[in-house]
Amino acid sequence: MLHQLIYGYYLYHDSNTMQWYHEDHSPDVYDRVLLGLVINLGIKIGFAF
Repeated sequence: MLHQLIYGYYLYHDSNTMQWYHEDHSPDVYDRVLLGLVINLGIKIGFAF
């Protein structure tokens, strides 16, 4: 489950000035259910008993 609060946006990616979506600075709330595949890539080091 993903819970997002989005307050505004930046006009340029290197800008420090944020543009608000609402005058009272309240966020847009998005709740989403996402399905995703989880893959474990790694090396397992251990000894068997």
